[in-house]
Amino acid sequence: MAASVLTLGGINLNAVGGEMRWTDKWHAQQVAQSVVETLGGGIIVNVQAVQAGQRITLVADEQYGWLSKATVEAVKEMADEAGGIFSLIINGVEYTVMFRHHEPPACDFQPLRPQLNEDEPPHNHFTGTIKLITV
Repeated sequence: MAASVLTLGGINLNAVGGEMRWTDKWHAQQVAQSVVETLGGGIIVNVQAVQAGQRITLVADEQYGWLSKATVEAVKEMADEAGGIFSLIINGVEYTVMFRHHEPPACDFQPLRPQLNEDEPPHNHFTGTIKLITV
């Protein structure tokens, strides 16, 4: 079985020792609905197909999917770009995404081997979460 291809803004997110997981892939909702009660006791239902707003949460955990320090730094730099829109490619399928800053933190990483000082060695690997939304 071939490894999956995962890039964000041109940065390879293929992880060391496995693959990141898209944890909410099957939670997507493609229909929006609002219901308003009328004064007469009835309801007005508005329904529309959702064109954007699908949540994409990518997770690298201790079991698999570790990220390099360089990858973590590159993703954090992208996340710090206010209003940044990026291309996310998962196995040849392209999504246009933004970081989910309205659900902080938009990305959260932890070193596998935390250091006592603040400088992580370049060979250290990280676990973490990247929260995106399609636009």
